[in-house]
Amino acid sequence: MTIDVLEENIGARTMAEKRDPPLSYAAFESLFALELREARRQLLDAFDRAYLSHMLERVHGNVAAAARAADVDRVTLFRMLRRLGLRVERSSGAILSSTESHLHDDARSDVSR
Repeated sequence: MTIDVLEENIGARTMAEKRDPPLSYAAFESLFALELREARRQLLDAFDRAYLSHMLERVHGNVAAAARAADVDRVTLFRMLRRLGLRVERSSGAILSSTESHLHDDARSDVSR
């Protein structure tokens, strides 16, 4: 490998880091107090929640379309949503957590009274 190629690779890596900065050490600090298995579960759950929310927002809450975009089976996506305590509101396509879901249901029932 020549110096020119090496410098080009370093320059490309630097540009990529500017576009997508690596996660900071501070982002993980609260996880360091946990056992590895629990820390990993919390981190992966947070990623799954963010990823699924993003995919569902992109397709306006259409679970089948989100499953296709993520290249997973629709049933798998529904299971993940249930495990993470998320649900998609049919009328608006909004992604709600289980606590938001209950608050939303209570507000809707108050309106219908």
